[in-house]
Amino acid sequence: MWALSFFTAWTIPDMWTKDNLPDVEPDGLYVPEVGEWGCDKYLRVWMYDEIFARSMKGKWTRVYLDLFAGAGYAYLKGSKRIVPSSALLALQIPDPFDLYIFCEADPKPLAALQARVQRLNPSVPVHFVKGDANESVEAILRLIPVQRSLTFCFVDPFGTNVRLSAIRQLANARKMDFLILLALGMDANRNRDRYQKEACERLDDFLGGRDWRKRWEEAKRSGKGFRGFLAEQYAEAMSALGYLDTNLEEMYPYAYHIETCYCTIWRSSVSTTSPKVFGLKCESTAMSRPGLASKVLPIPQPSLPASHPTYAHLIRARQPSAYGLPTV
Repeated sequence: MWALSFFTAWTIPDMWTKDNLPDVEPDGLYVPEVGEWGCDKYLRVWMYDEIFARSMKGKWTRVYLDLFAGAGYAYLKGSKRIVPSSALLALQIPDPFDLYIFCEADPKPLAALQARVQRLNPSVPVHFVKGDANESVEAILRLIPVQRSLTFCFVDPFGTNVRLSAIRQLANARKMDFLILLALGMDANRNRDRYQKEACERLDDFLGGRDWRKRWEEAKRSGKGFRGFLAEQYAEAMSALGYLDTNLEEMYPYAYHIETCYCTIWRSSVSTTSPKVFGLKCESTAMSRPGLASKVLPIPQPSLPASHPTYAHLIRARQPSAYGLPTV
């Protein structure tokens, strides 16, 4: 009985406000605590789930991959609110994905997520992968169809504990777009001195190489901040994998974190609801293949002071040639 109201109450809101993310009641299962900024994050990824799934419907086998899936619920610190987090929100869109893959290393939130998914929709095509996302790439790839699949991968770690080698392996093996949270403020910036030591490989793994130290010394002399430097280095690494270029000015700020945020979605210009439905601006560049267009969706900026030294999410789509589409 509760599950029915739980399902019908979750509708994509018309406005980008934190109050439009649905509240849920405690269910006796594990609920992790997150900062209140998480509400904004969950709402935005929910919106992009809908845009991606709707625009690619009928064109690909659409796969949703969450590398740090969590428990499905989150308690917002400093409030009494419990809200659904990314994994359960991805299930609650009008045009669901054809396949869901939830990866989680911690058995406690994974067990809670499994129970909530089973209660929400026991027939949904979901695979659960228990283990560190960095070490589980082969297991994940075995679950994603090789032919005619397009994956939307959400990467929401607690720090710089995502190896670029894992992202590279996923990107090279399957057609895949990423939304990546670069949590640099709470990790890399606080541990900057330790991470700069040659013996520490944390940022080497994160950026996919060791030569960033030399570039940082050059950037530091020019007055660049460490978090902005790392965000740019990560964007360059993604560009090297064939993804669209992103500069620091195109990155979206989140309170208390430094992340990257930019969205490019390949969508049908005739069959997909306009991003304006979601309060987004839309710029289109027509492609030479009839009926297709590149949609660049700038993310609305939050109310943060201009001096706020933080950044946030990134949805990155590959160059069209990587998907067998003609370039302009």
